[in-house]
This record gives sequence, C-alpha cells and structure tokens, in this order.
Amino acid sequence: MLSDSELADLQSALEVVLRLAWMRLEERGVLATGRPATLDELLRRPVALAGGDGLPEREELAGSGPLARLAATYDLSAAELVTVVAALAPELDGRFDAVYDALADDTGGGLTGEALRVLLARTMPGRVAAGALLAASGKLRACGLLRLDGGPGPRHERVRLEPELAAWLAGCPPDEPALSAEFPASRLRTVRRLDDLVVPGDVRDKLGAVIDRIRSRDVVLGSWGFGSHHDHAAGFHVLLHGPPGTGKTLAAAVLGAETGLAVYRVDLASIVSKYIGETEKGLARVFDRAENGGWILFFDEADALFGRRGEVSDSRDRYANQQVSYLLQRMDTFTGVSVLATNLLRNVDVAFLRRIHAHVAFPLPDAEAREALWRSALPPQVPVAGDLDLPALAEAFALTGAEIRNAAFHAAHRAAADGGVVLGAHLREGVRAEYEKTGRMFPVGAA
Repeated sequence: MLSDSELADLQSALEVVLRLAWMRLEERGVLATGRPATLDELLRRPVALAGGDGLPEREELAGSGPLARLAATYDLSAAELVTVVAALAPELDGRFDAVYDALADDTGGGLTGEALRVLLARTMPGRVAAGALLAASGKLRACGLLRLDGGPGPRHERVRLEPELAAWLAGCPPDEPALSAEFPASRLRTVRRLDDLVVPGDVRDKLGAVIDRIRSRDVVLGSWGFGSHHDHAAGFHVLLHGPPGTGKTLAAAVLGAETGLAVYRVDLASIVSKYIGETEKGLARVFDRAENGGWILFFDEADALFGRRGEVSDSRDRYANQQVSYLLQRMDTFTGVSVLATNLLRNVDVAFLRRIHAHVAFPLPDAEAREALWRSALPPQVPVAGDLDLPALAEAFALTGAEIRNAAFHAAHRAAADGGVVLGAHLREGVRAEYEKTGRMFPVGAA
C-alpha cells in the first residue's frame, strides 16, 4: 500500500497529465466545439505549432514514491515519465480514456500511439521524438515497462504498462497471471525448504550457493557496482540435470521458497508454435513479465527448447535454429533468474551451457537416500503398522524420489479404504504400480 504522501504524489501526477491534455485540446480547438473535429476543421489545423512542447518537469511528476524510484532507476526523461503516468491513469480514473479519444479525434481507442503523440508534443521535432519513444528499441519497450496491444501499428495500438508495473506504481498487489496463450507459464509452489530435500550433501551445498547468490544480487550488482561495470551482469542462469524423478522440479520450487521469489514454469507445449515467429513472441512475453515481476523462470525438460542446433536441410530445421538463436540472445539480455532442468545434458546446445552460471547434478538415490525418501513421503500423523520395514523397502526397490512419493500416496488411499492403517502390503502395491507404469518387471519374491 502507498503511504498518504505517496498517494498525494500519485494524484498530483495524474492532475499534471490531465492539465497537459486540457492544454492540448484547447490548442487543437476541440474544447471550443465540444465534439470531434470535422474534416474541414482537420484540414485547417496546422501540422505543428511553433515554440516548445510545454512538458512538465520530471520533479513535478515523479514525487517521492514508486514513480520517483522508477524514474531514477531507468533515468526517465520528462516525455517518458509523462508516458508512464498517462498509461497508468486509465487504471485509476476512467475519464482519461475519453480524454485520450478526444486528443486523437477517435473513439474507443484510449491511449493509442497517436493520442500519446498529441499529448507529448505540439512541435514537429516533438512529434518525431514522440513517435520514436514508442519504438521497440526505445527505452520504455526495450526495458519491458510498456507494451503496445491490439492495432495494426504504433499509431493505432493501445499503449499499456506491464500489469506488474502498473500494480506496483499504484501500490496494489499484482494479480497472479494464469496459464494462457497470452502468458504460457504457471506458478510453481512448494511447502518444502532446502533442509527438506533428500539429496546428497554436495547437491544441497550447491543449491545453497545458488540461493546465496540470488539473495546477494542487489548488493553485488547495485551497491558494489558490478551491474554497471560489466555487460550482461544481471542475469543468473542455473542448470539442473539428472534422471527423471530425482528432485529437479522440487529443487526449482525450493529456490523460490528460500529466496521469496515467485517461480513460473514455462509451459513448453503451449509455447512452441507451428507458426513462424509465434514461439519467439510467446517467449518474449514470458521473459518480459518475469523481468518486471522479479520472478524465477523455470524451463522443465529444457532440451525441448534449448536443444542442439543441427544442419539445415529444410525450413523446419532453419526455424528451429532461429528459435535457439533467439533464446541465446534473450538469455544474454535477461536480467532475472532462470532455471533449466533436463534429463539429458548431452542434448542441450553447448552455446547455452557456456551461459550457465551454476550446474547442479541430481543422481539416482541409493538405498540410504531411498529410506530417507520413504520416511519423508509419509507424514508423521499417518497410522502405520508397527512392523513396517522401510529399510527393507528401500533396499529391495530402486525407485526415484517421485516414484516413492507416488507409491506412498497409492498406499495411503488403499489403507484409508482398507482398515485405516498403512501396511507393508499397501506400500508394495504402490511400488508395483510404479513398476508397471514404466514397463519394468516387479522383482520376483518381493510381493
């Protein structure tokens, strides 16, 4: 929530933009008629006016709250700051959309590129500069603060702030995005912490080092100056590799739980498109929102996206290589934390491996680890038979952590329907089900 003084500063910024819009409407003669301009009036209107553009000073808009911090962080110009406030305004006061329609001699468009250009400039140099401000290479879009939606070009597209930024500026908790075609990623959560992971000591130590690096990023990059001293210093990329079921996904969720950062798992099935260029657009949306939200991006089965580039024999090969090249470029510029998980390290393109800052290998659990996994899978309040022999189960069945968890769930449901006590027979029934899933022969004499 914003403090009273920050709310007052935000209100003042909106009023500054409203006064600026009023001045522009008066200059264009709209206030005199109270209606959209006719064709005759449009033809008589000069292309541009002489003098300056009359934009407010940065200090008049920024105040002392989140808007001021944004302006300082990105060194926003007066025109860029007006753009941010103008894009935020309709989220707080619906009148602004009607005002923007009047600025652009349009209806229903709100803050389009044309409405913004009229708001920012009355002179020809100002109009040219305002058009460049919305270019993809301009600071506001390149830094992921602003996006254009729903039109054939910048003049007609709606100018919007990224949702997380708009919520932060207004002092509201951001909405958690749901998995959709527009945002092909979903939140990954866990109740577990680092000490709960049943992994070898060296794996826990490496994960602890990753957590420490994430926690210390602000100090190293900001206070100690590494961010401004080195190119591409902000991004931090972690690779988790090992056989299926060994805890890579859980470890990614734990990284978020330990650092207080949201973890979003990229949905590869919905992001990989058969249409040229659509995969890159989907990835761009995910990367941009993760940067703005300060999230960890998690790519499970990463070799599906980060696979080795091959020889080009047809258009599909060329497009696949283009996707990999785009990912390489976006990883270089990504200022957040990404975690890649793969079952097959050899399938990941070597160019990605060079960009990885931390490698963590997850081995298959040995008998001692499997016993610990069995104990971890059964909550303390579960009624179990007194003669339940978990060490024997761990020794007899070479299961992964995920398989042990599934077997424990299977056994618990069978026990709940069969007397209310988990027996060794229930656990073995769960183990048999896991063997059958993967087409393995259940060990003779283990029933």
